[in-house]
Amino acid sequence: MSSRDRICNGGLACPLAIRGLRRQSFRRRAEADRLALRTGAFWSTHKLDTRRTVDTPDLRSHPSDNYDARPLQGFGELGYRIELGSLGRIEPLASLAHVQLHTDDIDEHGGLAALRGQSADTDVTFSTLGLRGEHRPAWGGGLLALQGMVGWRHASGDKKPAADLAFAAGRDFSVEGVPLAKDSMLIQTGIEAAPIGPVSLGLSYTGQLSGSAHDHGFTGHLALRF
Repeated sequence: MSSRDRICNGGLACPLAIRGLRRQSFRRRAEADRLALRTGAFWSTHKLDTRRTVDTPDLRSHPSDNYDARPLQGFGELGYRIELGSLGRIEPLASLAHVQLHTDDIDEHGGLAALRGQSADTDVTFSTLGLRGEHRPAWGGGLLALQGMVGWRHASGDKKPAADLAFAAGRDFSVEGVPLAKDSMLIQTGIEAAPIGPVSLGLSYTGQLSGSAHDHGFTGHLALRF
């Protein structure tokens, strides 16, 4: 989350527009018998426009700015597949991922409420230990796969992102983002249908639970390949 996003979430109206996106990614997978190694990386550049509305009895302005944000992600995962016959398969796994976000300088234009601030980097490393499983029920005729994963995730690094900012007329101040949980439980469940011709579909749930916060998400996808 950039410092601008944290200011917007602080209560000031702040529309955000994405002007362009450039990205590159790669994934690699190597297997030896039941042992699997998966690696990947993702890099992108986001070009963003912001515009805030400041409306007080003594001041009314519309500060605006445009800037770039560049996230970089890399991961590695090692898993060992165990076949359970008609019950399906399970896979104990260990993974390590690093996420870095760089945001450019802040230099808004638009009167006394305009913000300024230096560029910032946020780095977080995630380590995960878990167990993944898959089962193809007989009632699904082999076309449906029930998938699940449970694990423990540890986060280290910049778990509480912060930015030092200042108004055009005023003292410096700090803004902090929502902190990441140091340790949390991961839960993933889903159902995936085998492709029927060019069509495939699925539904999944992902949860991240900790003592300080809960995060839940549902995802459905329908893909048509041609």
